[in-house]
Amino acid sequence: MQPELPGRPVPVTLIAKSSDGADNWQVVLDKGGHHVLWRAFLRLPVGWRVVFSSPAREAAQEYIERLLRSRAG
Repeated sequence: MQPELPGRPVPVTLIAKSSDGADNWQVVLDKGGHHVLWRAFLRLPVGWRVVFSSPAREAAQEYIERLLRSRAG
């Protein structure tokens, strides 16, 4: 990696949004009831299933938080 020099542009990697939802955030659930945030382009491990999907990570996190609040109260 080259040092950052004044006046020299810093390289940026852009990630294009896919039209097929592959860049979505998912909430996945295993048989033991554990929820995990997961990227849609990654293969799910055996025994896990998708229970929520959104292009926004915050929406997936909020899904889990709502679930935990409903279980606590």
